This record gives sequence, structure tokens and C-alpha cells, in this order.
Amino acid sequence: MLTLRCNPISDGFDEGGFSQAGNVDFYLKSFRDHGSRTLAELIQKFSNSATPVNCVVYDSFLPWALDVAKEHGIYGDAFFTNSATVCSIFAHIHHGLLTLPLTPEMTPLLLPGLPPLTSQTCQFSEEARGVSEIWPAKLIGPMVPSAYLDERIKGDRGYGSSLWKPLSEECIEWLEKKPSNSVVYVSFGSMVSLSEE
Repeated sequence: MLTLRCNPISDGFDEGGFSQAGNVDFYLKSFRDHGSRTLAELIQKFSNSATPVNCVVYDSFLPWALDVAKEHGIYGDAFFTNSATVCSIFAHIHHGLLTLPLTPEMTPLLLPGLPPLTSQTCQFSEEARGVSEIWPAKLIGPMVPSAYLDERIKGDRGYGSSLWKPLSEECIEWLEKKPSNSVVYVSFGSMVSLSEE
């Protein structure tokens, strides 16, 4: 039988998260320092139990978690929330097969196992239409501001949301208009902490 435990670790700002830190660099350093320490404490806490920690599954955004796992002689597995294409690009960069920044001469980007990648061919409207005919789903995207894609919306450089500055009021207002127990929150690699409220 597999026992899976989910336990929190500290980013050093347990009362208010990122808003307490003031800036990204300070937050990430604190998260690495406090996160490494509290993850090590958590592994140690269970080391003499009937089910000690034998693998840490961590968000790929937090690579220092692998260092902590190795220090304790246990496995570490990165959980990538990116698409397979993005993971392939990261692997090519990691192995020195693709260098950044890309230059205009390097387009279209040619990588083994992937179609030629250009800003024009990375539009997925056909796929979106095909999927919506099969599944009654609403596809969201593109998740990139227009300025970085086709510039149809002049001056659109913002994402409209931020990991660092949540849209709390807007979200609460929207949620209050929905029937009770009708909304499910699914997070793929979020740094947001939610209370029971």
C-alpha cells in the first residue's frame, strides 16, 4: 500500500506570504533558506516512523528541494506542470543543445520530435476548435499578452494577474455570484495558500 503525505513547509513568511517580503529576490531567497530547513525537519520528523519519507515530489520551480532530498539519502522527483514541448525545450537547454537567447537566424526552432516552432505556427486555434467539438470544455488562452504574440491588442503587456499580487477582491466578487459548492479550484504549481474560508 502506498502512503502519500502532503505537509506544508515554510517560506519564511507564514503570516502573509509574498506580500510580507516586499520583492521577488528577497522572497525567493527566504523560501530557499526556510524551505530547505523546514523540509529537512519534516523528513527528519518522519525518519523513525513506520513510514519514513523515501521520496520528495517537488515543483520544478523549487529545485533546491532535490538538494535536501539528496542530503537525506532519499529520492527526489521534479513535478513539471509545463507542456511536453516546454519540457523538451528545457531539456535541450539543460544539455547544452540549445542556447539562449534565440536569434532571428535560429527560427524556425528545430528540435527532434517537435514540429518546426515559429511564433506563427504556435497558434493552437485549430486544435482548440477540434477539442471543443469532442469535449464540452472551455479552453483558456492564450495565456500570454497580445504584445508578445500578434499585437492585436495595442499596449497589452500585462498578464492581468500575478503570483505576487492576488486579485482577491475580484475573485471574491466573482465567487459570491456563483451557487454554493459549484466552483472547484485546481492549482498546477501555485505559490498561493488558501485558508478553509
